[in-house]
Amino acid sequence: MNWQHFQTYNEAPTRAFECMCNQLFELWCKKTYPDSLKAVTIVNGSGGDGGVESFAIKKDDTIIGMQAKWFLNSISANQFGQISNSIKTALRVRPKIKKYIVCIPRDLSSDRIGKGKKVVEDTELNRWQKLKNKLEEDYSGLEIELWNETQLLTNLQDSDAAGIYRYWFEKSEMSKELIVYSYEKQKSGWLSQKYTPCLHIQGQMQKSILKFVGTLDNRQNSISTLSAMSQQCSKFLKACDDYLQFVQDHSSQEQLIHEIQRTHEQVIKLLGEIKCVIDALNNDQQVASSINENNWYIDFAMLIELLKQNEQLRKNYFHISEIKKTAEALQENEIHTIISDIRFQLDNKKYLILGNPGSGKTHGIANLVESLLNQNLHIPILIRAKDVNPNCNWADILKKTLGLASVWNETELWQALEALSYRAEVNNVYTADTVVAKIIPKILICIDGVDESKPYDLWYDRLREIEAICYKYPRLRFCITSRPYVFRELAYDDSLLINTLRLPSDGDVPVNELFQEYIEYFHINIEGCSWIKWSLKTPLALRVFCENYRHRSISGVEKSSVTITNLLSKKFHIIEKEFNSKYETGYGDRELIVQNSLLAIARKFLINTTVYRNDLIDSLKDVPGLITAVNDYRRVLIDFIENYGILQSYTVNSDTILEPPKTYYSIGVQPFFDYILALLIRG
Repeated sequence: MNWQHFQTYNEAPTRAFECMCNQLFELWCKKTYPDSLKAVTIVNGSGGDGGVESFAIKKDDTIIGMQAKWFLNSISANQFGQISNSIKTALRVRPKIKKYIVCIPRDLSSDRIGKGKKVVEDTELNRWQKLKNKLEEDYSGLEIELWNETQLLTNLQDSDAAGIYRYWFEKSEMSKELIVYSYEKQKSGWLSQKYTPCLHIQGQMQKSILKFVGTLDNRQNSISTLSAMSQQCSKFLKACDDYLQFVQDHSSQEQLIHEIQRTHEQVIKLLGEIKCVIDALNNDQQVASSINENNWYIDFAMLIELLKQNEQLRKNYFHISEIKKTAEALQENEIHTIISDIRFQLDNKKYLILGNPGSGKTHGIANLVESLLNQNLHIPILIRAKDVNPNCNWADILKKTLGLASVWNETELWQALEALSYRAEVNNVYTADTVVAKIIPKILICIDGVDESKPYDLWYDRLREIEAICYKYPRLRFCITSRPYVFRELAYDDSLLINTLRLPSDGDVPVNELFQEYIEYFHINIEGCSWIKWSLKTPLALRVFCENYRHRSISGVEKSSVTITNLLSKKFHIIEKEFNSKYETGYGDRELIVQNSLLAIARKFLINTTVYRNDLIDSLKDVPGLITAVNDYRRVLIDFIENYGILQSYTVNSDTILEPPKTYYSIGVQPFFDYILALLIRG
């Protein structure tokens, strides 16, 4: 291996080598112990690494530790001492270590002929063997293994490690900087019409997605809930044990004793379940197969009823009150909610966000991506569904979004993305030995606006692949936004709909919470008309109101003037002026070019739910002023009104790359079109 080609990505070589070894170690563990592996944990060294870079826990609770040493040149006695000390520290911190792997980026020198033609026996290999023998003798049952340069290369040449090798030893294009650049281009491009960062307020959508990928606050809240429940279980078991120890008249209390013993056994099982889940939350590990939901649902009703019937026993057995109190406390726990919340955080790989036009889907996902990119944990990639062909595989979709060379295959891409996650994990300041729950950095792939890209059945296929992808690459997560109608043909229990958030019809964030941000951004002084805040019912109404009254002071406004109909009437006058100004048509706003065009378009939608772009252009041929001797404004007008949300376009992709995609239009934000249809009917 040529370590001069080792890509450190501006990290110290020591840190980069640790990251690569962590990734190889986890892959090796999963392949070597497919059925007995419980968890693999990466340890950050900033707080003291406990003698390991990472460690794996098997289902029998034995541990495999891994230490990476960037000893590129000959290894000195002092460096052998470092290896020995690391192993001793690891065993002191984690006594259950049964296998310890040491990674070194070179092959150790062996016996050779030295000066005077004498055999040199004090070689690196001999010193390693002595160190290994001594420690394995001192620590019974310990196996020490060396991953030297040859073994590391062997691991890297495994077919499942192709992306790891490419990321670390070839001039990889994949980096967080590339992902940031991809987002910045989108922000200044198509997002510029849909996303205003300073107007964003975090709503339920963003909070839920953050919980989905993992935040420390959410994990600690879940752990606190389960810890409180665990304490309730312990108190219940102690009260039962105390009662059963002191009870004397068994015959008269036989039914009660039997019920206490039965419930006691169930609570012991529940306590074990809680412990397993807390461990999973602390280590960010899946719980799908480890939770037995039957052990969580305990019926305390019979026990509580018997305790009430035997209230007189409290005189002799004060434990009865404690049993009843703790049983009632345990019964009050919302078990279904607790389990659903845990599975949402640890087991789900895909999150589907459904919302009507104007509900804030794109605004929310754009702000989420931007805020995560400004942090140092999760790494999001934003994909506009309209820009990609769902007939392509995920590799092609990612390559188009990120601008990668065509030589990347899907396996290499997923592994390179996971390498970014490992780097982020090593660089985060926490250790596995603290009480802080561990959050593994996720690669969050966000697909915005699936409703804008047809055929939908191809998207169903792509989305169904997510489960298999994330099973093999567990650091990946997917979030998808769409209008609801895309998934209406699916059965209610379809796996694609299992983890879904449906946004309220009036938006992800209530208008009254958005109001102050908007009037400040648009420089509006409402001068005591505070009722306006509560009269605007939808984000669309708020937006149109602010665009109509920007840079103005308002007083004495009639309540009827802030109805959506009157607001849209004023808005269309503004749109008229804006179009004429932007495209220098030479017309005044009284010619009503935009309004007459919209009326012509509305006639098409009276009999069609979707219209092909060329047909829509053709429908405008008789609108006065749109076609002049010099200019044909029909195409730019359609794009102009689409940017306002009056129309929504979607792309229909063909089954072959030879046939170009076709663009169709449907009604965009409904109130806009309702107003135009009202004008058409009135006319």
